[in-house]
Amino acid sequence: MTTLPQLLITDVYDAADILEDRVSCSSFGAVMSFGSPGSAAPPLKLFNGPTLRMEFDDVEVEVGSHPTRKHVREIIKFCRQVPDDAKVLIHCHAGISRSTAAGMILLAVKMGPGQEKQILPLIHRVRECADPNRLMIRYADDLLGLNGDLLAALTSWMYIRRIRESAPW
Repeated sequence: MTTLPQLLITDVYDAADILEDRVSCSSFGAVMSFGSPGSAAPPLKLFNGPTLRMEFDDVEVEVGSHPTRKHVREIIKFCRQVPDDAKVLIHCHAGISRSTAAGMILLAVKMGPGQEKQILPLIHRVRECADPNRLMIRYADDLLGLNGDLLAALTSWMYIRRIRESAPW
């Protein structure tokens, strides 16, 4: 099996704590930071590795400051440059939607086509509350030429998760 980056997906507050600590910060090989337009990014002055910072709202429809194809294209480009054995810190405001979508995109890039159903269990292990932004995933699916498989894997995983969460047992 291919070596995959080790992910830490979190919220902006925990990311700030990590990035303000020289020892914690030095254990990461890359940082992906997502926020809403005008939001403050965690301090990155101690981090010397590759960093991607993007600002767009956490919405799943094409209105306002939504994630765009251009954003996702830049995420994919960044992911291709992340070493396979890197430890990657990914955060958004709550660590639930934009960051977990970025984690999915990173794994889709590293794992390649045909592995889409394997990605969500990996993301869920890293961030149990994951609810990846579907618009970002839709764009990534198209840009990576996955023929709807990444979005279908997300839809199926979330459907099964919601059934399990509502089950009376």
